[in-house]
Amino acid sequence: VRAARGVICCDEVRVELVKLLGEPYYKALKDHIKAVAVGETVQGDESSMFWANVVGAGRTSITIAAMGFKITTMGAQLAGITASAEIVPAKYLMKGVRKSFPNTRAAFRFAAERSAMMRDRPRNMDYDLRRAFKEIASRKHLQRLGKLQRFAMQGIVGFDLSVSIPTWIGMYEYALDQGFGADKAVKLADEAVIKSQGGGGIKDTSGVQRTTVLRPFVMFYSYFAALYSRLRDIGRDAKTSGQEGKLLSPDVLWKLLYRSMMAWYIPAIFSELLAGRGPEDDEDYKTWALKKVVFYPFLTIPGVKDVAASFDSGYAPSVSPMGRLWNLVYRTGNEGWELFTGEGSIEEFVPEASETVATLIGLPVGQAKITGGYLWDIYTGEEDPENAVEFLRNLAFHRKED
Repeated sequence: VRAARGVICCDEVRVELVKLLGEPYYKALKDHIKAVAVGETVQGDESSMFWANVVGAGRTSITIAAMGFKITTMGAQLAGITASAEIVPAKYLMKGVRKSFPNTRAAFRFAAERSAMMRDRPRNMDYDLRRAFKEIASRKHLQRLGKLQRFAMQGIVGFDLSVSIPTWIGMYEYALDQGFGADKAVKLADEAVIKSQGGGGIKDTSGVQRTTVLRPFVMFYSYFAALYSRLRDIGRDAKTSGQEGKLLSPDVLWKLLYRSMMAWYIPAIFSELLAGRGPEDDEDYKTWALKKVVFYPFLTIPGVKDVAASFDSGYAPSVSPMGRLWNLVYRTGNEGWELFTGEGSIEEFVPEASETVATLIGLPVGQAKITGGYLWDIYTGEEDPENAVEFLRNLAFHRKED
C-alpha cells in the first residue's frame, strides 16, 4: 500500500493520471489507498466517536435481524452465478461447479490453501457482514448470544461459497490453461470473485461505504457496488467500440449483449424468483420481467435505488434499513402510550415490543416473523393453504397479498 501511494504521488505519474482520469478521480484513488492503509479507525472527538459506535452497533443489530436465517437472502446468493458467467468462460465455470460439488469442503480447502482472500471469504463476503462478525467477536461478555448470531449467518455464508468457490476454481483453471503461473492464476481468480460477487474488505468497498455519515444509507450494498463497476465497464467498452467503429461488428455486439445478459438481464429476473417475489397470479409475466430488468441498474445507485425499488414494489421508499429500526422504536412507543392511556391493547403492544427488543439486541427475527406468523395464522384459522406448494412457499417467503 505504501509503495502504491508512493507511485501515484510521484509528480510524473500524478500528471499523467490527472490527464487521463481527471482531478476528482485522482483524488478518489488517493483516498481509496489511504482508506486501505488506515482501515476503519474512527477518528474525531469523543462525541463523534460515540455516535459512530452507536450507529455501528445499530448496523450490526439490523444486519443480523434482517439477514439471519433469512431464506430469501440465502437464495438470492445463487443468482450471483450469472454474474460469474460474465467474467469466467462458461466452460471453465462449469468445470468449477463440477469440482465444487458434491464435495464442497474439499473444494474450499483447495481454494483456501492457495488464496488468502478465499480463506477469509466466510467472514469477508460483505461489508456489513464483516462488521457484524467483528462486532460479535468483540463482545466477550455476550458469548452465548454471539454464538447464536454467528450461527444465524452461516446459511448466507454457505450459499455465497456455493457460488464463490466454483467461480474461483473456474477462473484459476482458466488462467493456468492460458499459460499463467500459479501466483498470477490466484490473483485472477481472486479478482473474478470480487468483481462478480463483491467483497467486504476495505479495498473492495466504494467511497460511500467508507463515509461515516452515509454508511446507514448503503447497508447491504457490497454486491451492488460490484455490479455498478461491471455495468460501467460494459458501458465504457461499448463507448470505446463505438468510437473505433466496431460497435456493430457481430463479434463485439454479441460479446456486449452476452455480458449484459449475464450481469444485468438474467440476474434481475433470477434473483427475484429465488427470493419468492415472482409475478402475481393476475400479472403478465412479460410485463413483470421487463419492469425488473428496467429497474435493476438503479439498485446500484445509493438513494436512487430506494426510489426505484419503491416504484417497482409500489411501497413507500425506505432510505435505509436503519429506518426500520427507528420505525420499530416509534411504533412500540406509540403502542405503549396507547396502552397506558387505555386506548390500546396488550395484544397489539406485546408483538411490537418483542420485535423491537429482539432487533435492538440483534436476534434473527426476520425469518422467525415470516414463518412463525404464518404458522400462527394457520393455527388460528386465518390461513388455510390449498396445497403443499403454497404451504412451503408461505413458510419461507412473505405472503402475497390477496
